[in-house]
Amino acid sequence: MSSEIKTPTHRLMPRDHVCLTWITLQYAIRLDQLQRLLFRHTPEEDRYKLKPGVDYLSLDRTYEIINKWLTLGLIEKDAILHRDKLWIWASRAGMREIELSFNFSGKPSSIRLPHLYYINQVRLAIEAKRPNDHWKSERQIRKDTPASVKGTSQPHTPDALLTNAMNGKVTAIEVECHAKTDDELADDLRELAVTYRSVWYFTTSSTRRQIKNMLEKDFTPEMRKPFVLYDLEDYGHEYRTS
Repeated sequence: MSSEIKTPTHRLMPRDHVCLTWITLQYAIRLDQLQRLLFRHTPEEDRYKLKPGVDYLSLDRTYEIINKWLTLGLIEKDAILHRDKLWIWASRAGMREIELSFNFSGKPSSIRLPHLYYINQVRLAIEAKRPNDHWKSERQIRKDTPASVKGTSQPHTPDALLTNAMNGKVTAIEVECHAKTDDELADDLRELAVTYRSVWYFTTSSTRRQIKNMLEKDFTPEMRKPFVLYDLEDYGHEYRTS
């Protein structure tokens, strides 16, 4: 009888590729969001194992998958803020595995976490209601935008573009966690108004006031028409945005 110890092998499944792609396109994901993402993409033949009445994978099972990805060198992780949940992002090897050629940005800075968290929350919510629509992330938009000609500025980049699967209508998605200067906001709003037929703004109480006041004061009814404002509080109460 052989005494050779067999090392367990880690095989990537379609769900691994789907979720690693999602994470890479969004830059990073928080642990609780990963639980929901993995739950959503659990194969049909395994769904009987899921706990009834919840929309997230158990922590134990989620950590099994995280540890598999870590063993394969596909992700990096860190609790970036004290007492915050774990954040996960794709490593260089992970991006090669899923064949995405973005520049490696590494661990997100702490100042970016509120925005990353809320854009993920919005995407998860929209995809739950509109699973056939196509979400194009800011990271994809930036990669596909040609370099600006010398002496000209880059166009404003929305946080995402959502294409309606039924009619092809494109909606610009904006998540505004913190107020901008009036000049910066005015430039963004004007560019969005002339570029897109539909703009969804997800706002805090303060950014909502700033945007609403500017639209009412400085924009014609026709220019205001594309904009719909949503309350970020409906998507979580994290990171003390106000």
